[in-house]
Amino acid sequence: MRGYVSFVLVLLSVLIILFLIDAHNSSSFEFSKQIAIEKAYQTQMNVKETIFEAGLYGAKEGISSYLIEHRDVDLQELRKAARKGAHERIKLLENHGYGNDVEIWCGYISSSDMRKTINRMGNEKKAALCQDCRKISSEECLEFIQVEIDPVEMSFELYFQGEDPAPGKSGIVGISVYDEKHDIGVVGHMPQTEKVIS
Repeated sequence: MRGYVSFVLVLLSVLIILFLIDAHNSSSFEFSKQIAIEKAYQTQMNVKETIFEAGLYGAKEGISSYLIEHRDVDLQELRKAARKGAHERIKLLENHGYGNDVEIWCGYISSSDMRKTINRMGNEKKAALCQDCRKISSEECLEFIQVEIDPVEMSFELYFQGEDPAPGKSGIVGISVYDEKHDIGVVGHMPQTEKVIS
């Protein structure tokens, strides 16, 4: 009888230890996943900042090149040169190493399209563009980069917004981030109304 009680106590101890290990592992996994979500959002914020910086630099290059080549300034043509310069610089970010799988894209999208994009990333196990969207290197994305020029101050505003969205959709420059290890997808977009003044 004594051997039986010892056996039950040892078995019970082993089960308690296994339960505690399992509880610890699952809480560690949840904590690890939460950190991965934070890192994915941080990556997205870093990409946004990099897009702004590249866009500002490219717009300045476009303006400078135009002013060197033209004596008479056509404000619309100057704006086009600034937008094209910004787009050229932003396109270079497409193959930049961000530490996670990242896609930068443009398109007209609704909030349900954004959820579908997140689901698609989970299914495809990689960063994805929204349905009917284009990679940022596409010339179609030029229309999502806006530059307003103040000729008196010789300053400009840079912002990201599609020109003619359909009802219920917004024209955006979007960022998809996917963390394969934790199977986490995050989708966001450049602020449409925030303007960076240079």
